[in-house]
Amino acid sequence: MRSKKSKSGFTLIEILVVFGLLSVILATVADILISTFKANSRVQLTTRLVSEGNFVMGEIRKNVLRTDGRNISYPIGIGDSSSFYFVSMDDNKKTTITCSEVVDNNKIASESASGDIFDLTSGQVRVSGCTTFVSFDTLPYSSDVSNININFTLSAGNNEAGDENFASKEFKSKVVIRN
Repeated sequence: MRSKKSKSGFTLIEILVVFGLLSVILATVADILISTFKANSRVQLTTRLVSEGNFVMGEIRKNVLRTDGRNISYPIGIGDSSSFYFVSMDDNKKTTITCSEVVDNNKIASESASGDIFDLTSGQVRVSGCTTFVSFDTLPYSSDVSNININFTLSAGNNEAGDENFASKEFKSKVVIRN
């Protein structure tokens, strides 16, 4: 009498098919995770830029609204920077707002009459567009400033070719002066 052996287990082809399917599934999941992390990083960079840009615009607006059109002077720029200053109606003190693209001094800053310098941007962002940072509109038949136009670009991340971890945002605002 012959005994029958039961055939249990998987064939080599069945095992290879399962490993092939698992490889495709794992590659797809890994690609989705990598894309999600890249998108999250870009959203964080953009959020940081918007937050800092809005802060800078708010501080400039707050300071400029404390003056009138007769006490604003422009330009005082050197190289790749652009600045303007104004005298506050509150305390009659001069404040200078400066945009600088110089490598070791890349920032937008406010300097008070006492010499205190307050950086409006952090070291985590880069400033560009300083040559067109500020422009003025004057009242008809007068040299008094009626509007100040602020324009700059903030960027963050690595701007190398193929790197998606980079964000840039342009900020523009017009501040109407109380005359």
